[in-house]
Amino acid sequence: MKRFSLVLYLKGMAMGAADMVPGVSGGTMALVLGIYWELIFAIKSIGRTALRSYSQEGFAVAWRQINGDFMITLLAGMLTSILFLAKAINYLLTFYEMFLWSFFFGLVVGSFFILIKKNRPARWYQWLLFCCGVFAALALSRAPLMVIEPGYLGLFFSGWLAFCAMIIPGISGTLILVLLGLYSTIIQALDQLHLDVLATFGIGGLIGLMAFSRLLARLRPHEGSVLVTMCGFLLGSLDAIWPWKQPIFSELGGGILRNSVNLWPDQYALVVDSDPQVLYCVLWAWVGFFCVALINYAGNNSSKRKA
Repeated sequence: MKRFSLVLYLKGMAMGAADMVPGVSGGTMALVLGIYWELIFAIKSIGRTALRSYSQEGFAVAWRQINGDFMITLLAGMLTSILFLAKAINYLLTFYEMFLWSFFFGLVVGSFFILIKKNRPARWYQWLLFCCGVFAALALSRAPLMVIEPGYLGLFFSGWLAFCAMIIPGISGTLILVLLGLYSTIIQALDQLHLDVLATFGIGGLIGLMAFSRLLARLRPHEGSVLVTMCGFLLGSLDAIWPWKQPIFSELGGGILRNSVNLWPDQYALVVDSDPQVLYCVLWAWVGFFCVALINYAGNNSSKRKA
């Protein structure tokens, strides 16, 4: 395959890993890694036109039309990451939650600085869009939990919403699942391979993704304003992945839902009666920051070699 490469596969793994954690967006990773718009247009190309090309001109023409080598390589990396990291992320969220959130906090901060450096707001309306992005992400991260019944219809529409959110930098698809009360259901399905749950969720997601990609593709002529708004989303999403949280449990729909309130480290020590481990958290945040910087550096070098 012409477009199959280890670098692209690893980019897919990075996107899959980001999509596994509430508050982190695979779309953010795609944007930082320099493959965002190629991904949007590849998804957009899947549809009736590609089917017509397949029936009239054959598989090879249709495959090139949907950028198949790019898509299959990226998808393979994402699936590898999702399937292998389901257990690991569950474990880390249970036993090393603060360190994991700190690592992803650093990832998002690094992503924000890289993107805002390339896409600084230049006009008043871009500053307005940036602020709207910040407040929209804050509102989403602080939205009250609601419960969607984990039936097939609920799974289908949850997949639709979550997949659409996954390709918007700064908005986390898994955070949507948390707010819908379905995060643990999907993680358990991945862990134990409940194929009926995964298939229903995935079909809804793919249909939503193909529809939403067409809207995003139309916004390409306004790329500067779109990216400025996405930078705002990214900055506002930091609220959702703040490392020091006070867990809040509530009964809803016959089950126990877990929510949280952000605290400063000294408040965390008093309220939760636990060591905030500030030094280790800051260390892991820096690790995340430098991981993004390294990925961005590798991506820039790869682009220069292709040019």
